Amino acid sequence: MKVIFAYGSTRPQSVGQKVLKAMARSAAQAGHEVLEYDLTQPLQGCRGCAVCRETGGNCCQQDSLHDYFHELFTADQLVICAPMYMGQAAGQCITFMNRHYCLKDQNKQNRLPEGIKVNVVFTQGAPADFPPYQAAQKWYFDSMVRYGFVPGEQKVLGGNSDLSESGPVMTWAAEWGKNL
Repeated sequence: MKVIFAYGSTRPQSVGQKVLKAMARSAAQAGHEVLEYDLTQPLQGCRGCAVCRETGGNCCQQDSLHDYFHELFTADQLVICAPMYMGQAAGQCITFMNRHYCLKDQNKQNRLPEGIKVNVVFTQGAPADFPPYQAAQKWYFDSMVRYGFVPGEQKVLGGNSDLSESGPVMTWAAEWGKNL
């Protein structure tokens, strides 16, 4: 299985980075192909140029997502770390989401092969069940599904999450990668 991990956190030792790295490590140990993309690298916003729709191809921009879009079409799963800042997914995560515009053709039909799951790990300083963030999390996840992904897992990790190696979060992350 080919799994793409998209790291949306700007902090190398953040909760999201640690959890996704544990997921990727266990997926690789289980024999899966793992590709990792840092969404904080030079990443342009969608220009709305519609070249992708006119040509039926991927986004024409030559930035850090160029290789990602080529790999995506043969992936089985996409896992995104989306930190919540001020009640919304971080800016680079929204830019990443918007760039999937190229996955629709001229008739607004999905170009993505069927069956690629999207999974999102939301991280936030607030408790995991913080009501003001839930609508934004739903919007982000549902937006990715509208681009043609199959709904996978959503995990919300609050600021008080136990990240010890034997704690529930890291155990879940290791099991997730192992049991793909």
